[in-house]
Amino acid sequence: MPLTILPSRSFFRWIVNHPKRVIIVSLLLMVSMLVFIPQLGKDTRADAFLADDNPALVYRGKVKDLFGLSDPLVIAVVSDRTIFTPEALNFVKAVTEAVALVDNIDPEGIILKTAVEHRIWAER
Repeated sequence: MPLTILPSRSFFRWIVNHPKRVIIVSLLLMVSMLVFIPQLGKDTRADAFLADDNPALVYRGKVKDLFGLSDPLVIAVVSDRTIFTPEALNFVKAVTEAVALVDNIDPEGIILKTAVEHRIWAER
């Protein structure tokens, strides 16, 4: 049975026999790719992962245009029992006032909501 030389074997034999050429070609390939690094950009928005014609994005755009809404910032205050203590309410007030002073935050658009409906109960 005759021994045939596989194309992959001849390819790797050429690589082993010509190390300087392989290094030069590899360096040229890397340099040609490095030229494009300044043109790369990173889009970290969640919208970047969705198609432009996605129904949720289209609806969000319409709502934004209609009502002038922008991305919300949510700050949660968690307590084991209740947040309706003087200390907790003073803390919420202080955080709300501090957030209102941050640049690009519309003080008129701050909504303070206590989402504790699931914890409301009464003793008899």
